[in-house]
Amino acid sequence: MHTSPADELADIRAEMLRLRAREAALRQQILKDPDGNSIGRWHRVEVDEHRDLVLDISRLPEHILQDRHFWREKLVQTLRCLPAASPVSRRPGWPIRREAGAALH
Repeated sequence: MHTSPADELADIRAEMLRLRAREAALRQQILKDPDGNSIGRWHRVEVDEHRDLVLDISRLPEHILQDRHFWREKLVQTLRCLPAASPVSRRPGWPIRREAGAALH
């Protein structure tokens, strides 16, 4: 069955959202106990820390924030996935939902 680019994009984004949530949960679990959770059967995770300097614009004087000389315009294009106005039957089983901890192979 041919899938339209719009439907495929929406399906991929749903799967990515699920994967990002699972990644965040695993990340927290490892950071909570790196010695007990960072070594698996096939992989190990190293926790690395570094510090970056970040510009905090809230600390700039108001006259600089208001000066347009320091601003630039940037074009941003966003694709939003929305239900179709008259949805054609949705593919069964999409987006893929896997049980937590289910083997992928």
